[in-house]
Amino acid sequence: MKARKALALVAFLIALQVAAFCQSSPESQPCRAKPDWYSQIQKPDSGWDVAIVDRGQKMGTSARGLSTNPSLKVATWTEYALLGKYFAFTEVVVDSCTHKATLRTQHLLAEHAYGVSYLDRTFALVLSGNCGILDGKVWEAAGCKTSITLIDTTGSGKFDLMMIGHWAPDSIPDWVTQSSKTPEQNQ
Repeated sequence: MKARKALALVAFLIALQVAAFCQSSPESQPCRAKPDWYSQIQKPDSGWDVAIVDRGQKMGTSARGLSTNPSLKVATWTEYALLGKYFAFTEVVVDSCTHKATLRTQHLLAEHAYGVSYLDRTFALVLSGNCGILDGKVWEAAGCKTSITLIDTTGSGKFDLMMIGHWAPDSIPDWVTQSSKTPEQNQ
């Protein structure tokens, strides 16, 4: 009788372990996915604040061909003076494990600002500088360099698209070339 009870207890324990194993699923396993950072962020209402750039004070001379992108060979690049040190921007981080997005204000310690134009229409600003964290008034360098390209996609004068880590816009927006046509050419 004791052997039967012991055997029943062992069978019960094995059944319990098998049930627990069968019920564990990939969803119950810890998620090890790294977060995703979105590198292109649209801000259509007000655009990104570009008050750090003094577009009235040009530094050096304008140049063409600073981009290897063939569609930008005709664009003119002009370096502008900076009115401040830090460019604040929003970083979007998505956690695929929790399915949540986090918006964080980050800063770029700006070293250079370039305006990208065609037909005397500035359609992009490129800010280059150092990565890091601005904690109050203390800058903590992260030891990297990057750039942020801000693009006026509509011709409104607002730089509504931000591309983090991009040294140049991908192309010239349609409004730049379309608005240069006469009414007869637009028909």
